[in-house]
Amino acid sequence: RERLRLAVDTPFALERDPLLRAELVRLAEDDHRLILTAHHIVCDGWSWWVLVRELAALYAQYCGAGVAALPEADSFADYALAEARHPGGPGFAADEAYWLDRFAAGAPVLDLPSDRPRPQRRSFASRREDYSLDADLVAQLRGMGARRGASLGVLLWGESGDAARGGLRLAPAAGLTQALPWGGWQAQAQYRERLPTVFERYGDRGLFRGNPGLDSERALSGALNHAGARGPQFSAYLRLLRDAITPQYNAQGLGRAVNAGRAQVWGLSLADRHALGPALSLRWRADWLQARDRGDGAHAGRRLPGRPQWQAHAQLDWQRGPWALRYAFAFESGAYYDSPNLLPAPVLRSHDLLLRWSAGRWALRAEARNLGDNRHARFNGFAEPGRQVWFGLSYAHP
Repeated sequence: RERLRLAVDTPFALERDPLLRAELVRLAEDDHRLILTAHHIVCDGWSWWVLVRELAALYAQYCGAGVAALPEADSFADYALAEARHPGGPGFAADEAYWLDRFAAGAPVLDLPSDRPRPQRRSFASRREDYSLDADLVAQLRGMGARRGASLGVLLWGESGDAARGGLRLAPAAGLTQALPWGGWQAQAQYRERLPTVFERYGDRGLFRGNPGLDSERALSGALNHAGARGPQFSAYLRLLRDAITPQYNAQGLGRAVNAGRAQVWGLSLADRHALGPALSLRWRADWLQARDRGDGAHAGRRLPGRPQWQAHAQLDWQRGPWALRYAFAFESGAYYDSPNLLPAPVLRSHDLLLRWSAGRWALRAEARNLGDNRHARFNGFAEPGRQVWFGLSYAHP
């Protein structure tokens, strides 16, 4: 796994490095693993599958598995000549006739569900609405996402995704909360169905394809919570999932969301807030999470992809007069990109700093994100942007 992580994390120097790397790792006398890494400039998903398939055929032939020899490859010159001659051949005429007949009434216009009809002429005219969320609400949302194995961004995207499909849809839910005879303890039981998000249904037009046929994810949850007058808030929770929605990748690196069947998610969390002075406060939260596939397939017992095992969040706030300063730290580890748990995701360590000055209806803010330049890749190996600096000026209209 360490060699896999190193192969993924090591960048290519385009001016001097080979853009296809191969490494053979010896695990035992009769057990080896071949690691291939290629820059996208020389290899796409389709080409990668051809390479892997032919390597497997050549190795099987070398081992005497009785596999037929690969056919001789066509020269690129022959391929280029065939492509140049194709428009004048019978095959091109047949293809052209098929597509002209297929769309004789005109090509269909993609009509995604939205709150307004598609205009005759494309326009980028729009409005922007900015809203500031209360810090306590953000902390509660982070906690809710952590209990469900999702980051704050994924949680908000899921909620806004339902709204983007033509109005907010309410998922069926039923719950029961019971106070226990011990001080500060509560027991909760809940049944909930989660609708697939826009990202899970329609993908991102890249290496993650949509799956419009996804079923709702059903969950039966139980939790034991304690929030005393002093000390951290403690929570232990268990969720039994049916039709669990999880990403899945094929040999070409293409992903899509699928209903994985049965799964279990359980974990522990601690959270607290401290007043460190008249103008300084600290909030923190730590979670340990286990999300396992409990279906009957080949990945039974493995961790569900994209769900970290450890999470920690801390936020330090200082405010005096019109000035406010905030430092936020996030940590995630123990996640995998794939269902067989062969590709571990790198550790996330994020440091953010926000400085804000306000006077009346005016506010000026400067924000530095990812100060440590941590190139964490949450999805399919694509790293998030590095260090960023943002400036903003806002006016609250009465």
